[in-house]
Amino acid sequence: MWYKITDSNGNLIESTLSLPNDSPFVMKNGYVAETGSYVFLYINKKVACGLNGWVFMNSYFDTNNKARLFLSVEGEIYPECESGPAEQILPRDWMELTKQ
Repeated sequence: MWYKITDSNGNLIESTLSLPNDSPFVMKNGYVAETGSYVFLYINKKVACGLNGWVFMNSYFDTNNKARLFLSVEGEIYPECESGPAEQILPRDWMELTKQ
């Protein structure tokens, strides 16, 4: 799954839209959990500093253009991280998405 994250002013925070399918930063390894959520492995460019985990996504059944998602943080910090834990850019609580 490719994604683009902007702030409320439209400033780009992160985008994987131009990355090839085999990039480790494109969410993959998706499966459907018992709850019905799609689950994707999330690895960010700052993976060594804790930007990693599992993204859970549910679509609304009454519409095809809305979904919700949240990040279950693994948060593992590797020795290569010299700057300390990075601030998470994906929500750790459910947020609504709209297909554009």
